[in-house]
This record gives sequence, structure tokens and C-alpha cells, in this order.
Amino acid sequence: SIRHLVITGGEPLLQKKELKILCSKLKQIGDFHITLETNATLFDAEVAENIDLFSLSPKLNSSHPNQHIISINPACIQKFITHAKTQQKEFQLKFVYACESDIPEIKELLSQLKEWQREDILLMPLGESADILRINTHKTLEHCIRNGWRFCERLHISLFGEQMRRQLHQAGHLYQRSYQIYHPPVAFGYDAPTEDKFRCCRQIVSAFRQSRSHRHNCTSHRRYLVSSVRCLWIISFVSG
Repeated sequence: SIRHLVITGGEPLLQKKELKILCSKLKQIGDFHITLETNATLFDAEVAENIDLFSLSPKLNSSHPNQHIISINPACIQKFITHAKTQQKEFQLKFVYACESDIPEIKELLSQLKEWQREDILLMPLGESADILRINTHKTLEHCIRNGWRFCERLHISLFGEQMRRQLHQAGHLYQRSYQIYHPPVAFGYDAPTEDKFRCCRQIVSAFRQSRSHRHNCTSHRRYLVSSVRCLWIISFVSG
């Protein structure tokens, strides 16, 4: 049975009202361990009450090289950390390594935060394919060893390669088509009907379960499981 739920996006906290209701109902109907994937630019105390693991993934400058965007909010990140510490919950700070300039940016951010340990820091190599991952993994491991951080693998790429990306892409198109057929032809975003979001979630889970390799590969990780049987990823569709 499903016990681990990971809520991701987009940015889930753009829908904090719906997210609060969702997490509260999930806790009422089952003993679920809920992870929230967020870029940590928004914090909501009511939502946080029902989260077990905060996976904080601030977006570094390398993630938007041609845009002048301030996408890191140290004060907000500290709110997540302080809440996790005071409520005996878990948190992790996960960064995507794309180039050498990421490392001093990460260290500068960490210098502004309190109550974290080296093992709370995860570094993940950039890459949407196995070939690109191989290029970036060596340097990522080097920085993890040098700084005492944890290495975070892109398990979905390592295990399934392009197959999972294609399935997610296909599920997204199914959602768009169903929305256009049964609703007025308008762009959908975080204000899309809740039942449509759940319909798309079911389509994504169905696509995973139809994958022979996914059914026969169950890989555990220290903090969460990646498996069609024991872990459900809730995709939150947001505009932009």
C-alpha cells in the first residue's frame, strides 16, 4: 500500500489554500509520510503542520542564466528550518549542480542560515539524460566529498532514462486534451478544478504502473522510496 507521498510542482505553495486542505485530508484518511518539494520562497505555517519532510530546493543563478531574477529567500528558508527543528521534523537543502559558480553561491547562502548540519545538504548533478549526468556527476561527487555534503542521485534518470520523461510528457498531454474536451478552451494553471488535477495524477500513476521496468524495480533511498507501489508523486500544475 502507498505510505510515502511527495508533493511537488511547479511550486506547490502557490496553492496554499488547496494544499492545506489536501494535506489535512491525507493525514485524516491514512498514516502517510508527506514530503513537500519546494523552492522555499513561500512559507505557510498551516500547511507546514501536516508535512513530515521539507525538501528545500532553492534555485541558483545558473538555473536562469539569462534572467536577472532573485529566486532565493534566506529568511523564508530559515522559517522552514526553524519549524522543522522545533517540531521534530525533517528537512533537507537540495541544490542542483550545473557549474563551478554554484558552489560559492551555495556557501554564501549557508552562511546566512542557522541550525543546519552538513548532512542536511544535498547536491544533485544537472542532467536530463544519462549522458549529461555522467558528465556532471564526477564534479558533483568531488564537491560533496570536499564539503561533507550528501550526494543526491537522479534515480528516475539512472533507472528509467528517457522512458519516465516521455511518460510524464504523455500524461501532461492527456490532461490538456481532457481539459480542452470537457471544459472551455482556456489555459489551465493553479486555478484549474481540483478534480481535474486528481484525474491527471491518476493518469500519471497509471502510466508508471504500465511500465514493466518500473513494476520490477523498487529502489529504496535513505529518506524516501521511489516505487509505483509504495510512493505516489502528486503533481501540482501551476501557471508558468
